[in-house]
Amino acid sequence: MSSAIIIYNKCVTLLVTVLHKINLWLFMPSLLSLVLLDIVLRNLFTTTIAWSHEVSGFLLLSIFFIDLPYCLSKSEFLKVDLLYSHFSAFWKSAAQRVSLVCCFIVAIFIVWQALVGVRDMYEFDELAFTLPIPLWPFSAMIAVSGLLLGLQSVAMLFDQRQEAGQIHE
Repeated sequence: MSSAIIIYNKCVTLLVTVLHKINLWLFMPSLLSLVLLDIVLRNLFTTTIAWSHEVSGFLLLSIFFIDLPYCLSKSEFLKVDLLYSHFSAFWKSAAQRVSLVCCFIVAIFIVWQALVGVRDMYEFDELAFTLPIPLWPFSAMIAVSGLLLGLQSVAMLFDQRQEAGQIHE
């Protein structure tokens, strides 16, 4: 494998890992703390934080989209193991390649739609309902996550190609 592909794979892996750790150590504890605080306030003091539901939704959205490339890198997406386990090595490799190409296509659509959303949200100055925060950064985060998902798909396709080349040697 060429050194450019190795550097590309390392950079993509580093980006995916860093974003996963941000998710793990910042967004998930924030979501858990906010939900627990809201539950305590609601049950003990019969009050609530007006913006907690909306911010919880934004945090959950961020957690989901930021970890998509990480799930792909760890092959943690759903696959039909009942069928997949009966495939030969050739068909497993073919199924993996087809799924990575499909994932790349989905990533392109995610990036495209998120960028359209960024433009529209910025142009019309869309804000959250309960807090005066703009919505376009969340759409930009989805675009970055989709871009990283596409880059991860390509990196895994390079790995598939290298593994196929080693088998034939």
